[in-house]
Amino acid sequence: MDISTLWTIMLLGFMIVFIGIILIFIASLTGIGKGAKVEGGGLVMIGPIPIVFGTSRGIVKILLILGIVLVALLIFYHILPIIMR
Repeated sequence: MDISTLWTIMLLGFMIVFIGIILIFIASLTGIGKGAKVEGGGLVMIGPIPIVFGTSRGIVKILLILGIVLVALLIFYHILPIIMR
């Protein structure tokens, strides 16, 4: 990959995060979801080890599945260059 492709991917990632922040801000100003049950959680990847936390079992289950998928992708992309030799 050349450097312009890497910069484009990085810029796209920053734009997606920025758009998400703007959408959350707009939703909080307009009052979307007033009286709705709010659930949250987080996934922290320390190397190949996912650390999951959340406010409900459903959120924890979703994040745990996401963590397992991310670890599988990490392993796959580390083994792929060895296989392609």
